[in-house]
Amino acid sequence: MPASTKVGSVTLQRYEELVAEDRQLGLDETKIQFKVGDDALDIEPMRPHGGSQVAACY
Repeated sequence: MPASTKVGSVTLQRYEELVAEDRQLGLDETKIQFKVGDDALDIEPMRPHGGSQVAACY
């Protein structure tokens, strides 16, 4: 397929560049979500299942 072939309004080459960038953004977003979750667990670890919460006194 010639490089001048269009996909929508862009060349095939530009289409492939855009798709590659978008795939990377999707991977980055997944990594970010896991990082935020891991950080949240560091800040506030999960309590044992069924355990009671100790009242905080400030």
